[in-house]
Amino acid sequence: MEKKLKHKEDLRTLILEAAKKLFVQEGYEATSIRKIAKEIGFSPTTIYLYYKDKSDIVYALHQVGFGILRDRFFPIDGRGECF
Repeated sequence: MEKKLKHKEDLRTLILEAAKKLFVQEGYEATSIRKIAKEIGFSPTTIYLYYKDKSDIVYALHQVGFGILRDRFFPIDGRGECF
């Protein structure tokens, strides 16, 4: 069960990394689910198992990016609170 969960998370990460690369190289409008699938060597159907559409992928990328910003810009004290 744990191995299956790790595989799912790894595939989600792979999808996001490929999407980010294509969005930067080709732009949002020119990037399709089909192109993302081709980039990672999976079928478009596989991507739809993880994300409902391209905007859902962009939302996930935003969540990752905001998490990185939070971690870098807000010093955290010993209690886990931002100051």
